[in-house]
Amino acid sequence: MAEKSASQQVQELKDLVIGYAKQETLDPLKGLGRWVAWGLGGALSIGVGVTFCAIGLLRFLQTSRWEWVDGRGNSAWAPYAIVVVVLGVVVFLSWSAGSRRKRTRSTPR
Repeated sequence: MAEKSASQQVQELKDLVIGYAKQETLDPLKGLGRWVAWGLGGALSIGVGVTFCAIGLLRFLQTSRWEWVDGRGNSAWAPYAIVVVVLGVVVFLSWSAGSRRKRTRSTPR
């Protein structure tokens, strides 16, 4: 069996280290990129959906026949206030669900 020269061993070691570094850094980053892309897509979709629902609720309240939210007279602010309160409830529920999930993950089993 022929012995490898020192330069061949150094080259093999270099190739091994570079291959290992790529395997342990680039591959996980590619997977992370996919998760981030799906997360951003989902967040954008939910944001657009909530925005359209809020605008729909506002238009419904503005065109309703209820005297106290019809948008005429002194109660013109009422539809906007109702939509802001509803959105505040949505934000609160989303925030509490996220923090509850974090609490359950951090508790020891």
